Amino acid sequence: MTAPTTDRSTVTEDTGVADPTKLAHLVAGGIDLVMRARVMGFPVNALCGHIFIPQQNPDDFPVCQRCSEINDGVGSGTDTVRAT
Repeated sequence: MTAPTTDRSTVTEDTGVADPTKLAHLVAGGIDLVMRARVMGFPVNALCGHIFIPQQNPDDFPVCQRCSEINDGVGSGTDTVRAT
């Protein structure tokens, strides 16, 4: 007897969260960290937890709402930079 299977490729879940690759995220550490990551190709960690390699102009994308909320809660003393 075989176990029932589910074709997960057809299962979609609407979480109401935008695709993180289509958003500009806020990264703590300043512009130097983001520029080094872009040039050297290493990943950075956004405030929301999304890990990515900066490759695009963040001005072309809306800001991640979760990053913005976290940044507002942390206060203005933290050096955060938009990155995509």
